[in-house]
Amino acid sequence: MYAAITKFSDIRVCNLVDDEKPDGQIVITTLGKLLQFLSGRSKVDISGVKVLVIDEADFFFSDSRNIESLKKIHSQLNNEKI
Repeated sequence: MYAAITKFSDIRVCNLVDDEKPDGQIVITTLGKLLQFLSGRSKVDISGVKVLVIDEADFFFSDSRNIESLKKIHSQLNNEKI
């Protein structure tokens, strides 16, 4: 799906799903799925991610508890890239 957008570049985009590790510079996911990967048995390292796209923003901002989740995610990203 993203191949046409990144065809002539070295940018890798991945959609974080159940059986995938984030191997792209741009990772697209939902908050719930990302939190599962960050706290599951096989934790995922997101420190190399340059752009993190969290889908379902309307759901994200409708619950103030998600701010704590965002802080947890932010702590695992490379702060030089934020």
